[in-house]
Formats: sequence, C-alpha cells, structure tokens
Amino acid sequence: MPHSLSLTRELFVPRELIFQAWTEPTHLSAWYSPQATMRREIASDFRLDGEYLFAWTGEEGVRYVQRGVFRAIDPPGGFRCSLCFAGGFPDHYRTELAVTLEEEDGSSRILIRQEGFPSEAEKDAQGRLWTKLLDQLEAYFSVI
Repeated sequence: MPHSLSLTRELFVPRELIFQAWTEPTHLSAWYSPQATMRREIASDFRLDGEYLFAWTGEEGVRYVQRGVFRAIDPPGGFRCSLCFAGGFPDHYRTELAVTLEEEDGSSRILIRQEGFPSEAEKDAQGRLWTKLLDQLEAYFSVI
C-alpha cells in the first residue's frame, strides 16, 4: 500500500515570491538542493505537461536525479507534478507532488502533499528532506 506525507510551513513572504522561487530555475538553483556543496543542474519547462529535471552531483561524484512532468499549474496558488527519483538514489520510484500556496494577513502557507511512497521509511526520509529544503527556502528569502 502506497504511503503519503503532508507538511505545512508558514513564511512571512508574499506567495507570488514563493511561487517564483519554486518555479524559476534561477531561483531553484539557489536553494533547492539536498546539500549545499553539491553541483546543481536544473532544467524546467514550466508549463502544463512540461518536463523538469533536477540533478545534483556530490563530492564523491554520484549524480542524483529527480525528474517529472507538471500536471497542473495555478499561479501563484501552486502546482502539481509527478516526481521520479532516478539516478543515484538506492530505490527508484515515482510519486505525485502537490504544492499549494495560500496567503493571509501578510504571511503565506506552503502545503506539501506527496503520495505514492513505496514504504514508510522512504516517506519519512522524504519528510526530513522537505523540512531541510523548506529551511533553505526560508533562508533564501533572507538574502534576496
């Protein structure tokens, strides 16, 4: 039975800026990476049925790849996409990701819903990574 995770984070940043940071390669390459020292490759055709590829190469030379297809786009309210863990990861599998952005009284809420994990362990590992990535996104807004 597939596993799913949900996370929420509140930032005091307009959701339009969060949407840009999450969908424009220039912004993504500045914060979206499992480790700060990894070399990053980001390619994104941000449109309905457009494909994306995120790749990171660590100091040990292993190239980790995440790819998918955009299934729905609702600027600045969020997007949905497939997410396939490919090269470099011990297990290769596909999930569905929904990122929803809500704004109220000067703050924005990021809602992440990801479904289709093959195990509870994979879901938990991705939850830890999302927490780290959201920390990095928040830190990114403190310097732009």
